[in-house]
Amino acid sequence: MASTREHKNPNSIIDAVAFYRTAEAAELMGGLSNSTLARWRVTGEGPRYAKIGKTVIYKGQDLLAFIERRTFSSTSEANGGGTHSRHPAIQVVRRS
Repeated sequence: MASTREHKNPNSIIDAVAFYRTAEAAELMGGLSNSTLARWRVTGEGPRYAKIGKTVIYKGQDLLAFIERRTFSSTSEANGGGTHSRHPAIQVVRRS
């Protein structure tokens, strides 16, 4: 079922060298909620982040890496062949 949530900027592009606060990162990652990213920080499931004082920031390159690790060709690949795993069953290898 498609989401009916409207994104503030549907044409957003993640800049690999930029830094994003939680709300910006959540929006760039398809309109996730801030609380989803907060929960993922606790469980270790989300993208890498840095904390400066009380401010959480995400590097664009870490958001892109997180998305790349979760990019699949089929649901069976995404589910690790039927078993739930926090880590993808297949790693994407870039060739030059």
